[in-house]
Amino acid sequence: MDNLLSLAQQEFDGAEATHLFEAAIPLAFLDILVEALETQKLNSFESYFLHALDKHVRTLSEIAWLYGLEERDLYASGANLLRYGYIWEGAPKPEGGRPLFLTEKGEHVVRTQKTPPVPVRRNAHLHFNLLTWSATPLEKQCALSADQMTAEGLCILPAQRPEQPTLVDLTPEKITVALHEVPFFNNKRILALLALERSRAEYLAPVQVVYQSEQRRLAVFRRGLVLRNETDVLQRFLETGKFHLPDDAISLTPQPPLMSLSLPEPLAAAASRLSTNETTKRRVDVELQEQKNQLGTTQSEQERVQMERRIRDLEAALHTLQAESGTLRRRIEQQQGAFLKTEEHRAFLEQALSEARDEIIIISPWLNRRTCDDALCQRIAEATKRGVKVRIGYGINEQPGSPDAGRNRSNAQRVIRALQEAVAQARAAPELLDIQRVSDTHEKILVCDRHYGTLGSFNWLSYRGELDRQYRSETSTVLRDPQTVEELARIALSGWPTARPREQT
Repeated sequence: MDNLLSLAQQEFDGAEATHLFEAAIPLAFLDILVEALETQKLNSFESYFLHALDKHVRTLSEIAWLYGLEERDLYASGANLLRYGYIWEGAPKPEGGRPLFLTEKGEHVVRTQKTPPVPVRRNAHLHFNLLTWSATPLEKQCALSADQMTAEGLCILPAQRPEQPTLVDLTPEKITVALHEVPFFNNKRILALLALERSRAEYLAPVQVVYQSEQRRLAVFRRGLVLRNETDVLQRFLETGKFHLPDDAISLTPQPPLMSLSLPEPLAAAASRLSTNETTKRRVDVELQEQKNQLGTTQSEQERVQMERRIRDLEAALHTLQAESGTLRRRIEQQQGAFLKTEEHRAFLEQALSEARDEIIIISPWLNRRTCDDALCQRIAEATKRGVKVRIGYGINEQPGSPDAGRNRSNAQRVIRALQEAVAQARAAPELLDIQRVSDTHEKILVCDRHYGTLGSFNWLSYRGELDRQYRSETSTVLRDPQTVEELARIALSGWPTARPREQT
């Protein structure tokens, strides 16, 4: 993730990225019947056959006698040589049989010992990138089917045209480039595209799109490498209004976490400062690594001295931030709070679901099945089976005309159906699962039994927080003060259309 942001910073001329989201590139899987030139290799019998004709041995029986073979041993070789156009048959002789002669092509083969290529027909499989509208090599490992894409719920980048590609959009030259890694077509000249026999929708995913708001520029990455063609096309779409930043794009700029009204001021200040510190620390670390990488490539002594000075400054700043963050964490813990790092959130959620006895409240603007997988749905179902009320609030106002509005609603509906099915299979009371679309929430809150709660920047039900290529820095503060947790629960349920005051026991 940090390496990706460092690369993006280079793309944006040193400006820092402000948003990030995962996406999929629409593809068309194509099965095309092509005609290509294939070099032919003669077998031993075929080679003997041609050399005998070159020595004026004219009939099949004479060639068989010359090599001590049966005539039937040469039938297949003779048929192949006729098909290749290397020999031709004369008129039948009165005594039987037909004389055989070398064609001009056959004489060339005997003289040069090289066989000319012949046209063959073969089915070719490739992908057609609908964003860039170009043929590409077949992506066997990373292409998702339509059903898989539905489960992933990623943002789909726009296609350049609404229709599917046809043979008119393809040329033998373009197909040759797309098939250059396929063994059969390697170094073969494709003569013609005969038929498009099959086409189906697929998606290349995931790719990462990084956005810089001030410059209104973006860059598309895959496996840490920038996709130039895709970036150029998507940038044009952005500038012409054909593409908008998706609603669930992750903001990379520091944002103060939501703070409960009853949160003690020292704790609120410490939590806010810690969140800002972690974001700043990540950016300093990215720049530090970039400076170290460039230090070994510069040839200028003056530049080297400047870089070394900048590296020392960055290392000092990073040390200061780490020390301050440690102090802030201890201060939060002393006031009955704690701090969650990105990768700690999933386990924290699972633990809360396992130990809850009364009620779980989860506020997450977005839902998707990648995060709300079968295992998490099962944990939620097991909680309801124990009699725990599970309240899930989601929803955020989409931009008018946003193409992501339908995707967000579809993702939410798939999660809701999966949760309802899991609760039904657990034979728990269906009313214990209370899922509401609340009005335009950007809060990320979790409250367990009013014993403890969290608030911060982590999307509980749309991000797993794993230490992978898409890792991003998210922070949450764990609160245990009873009055503060009660206030946090009130804030979480303030937009709940069916919420009722909790009975005090």
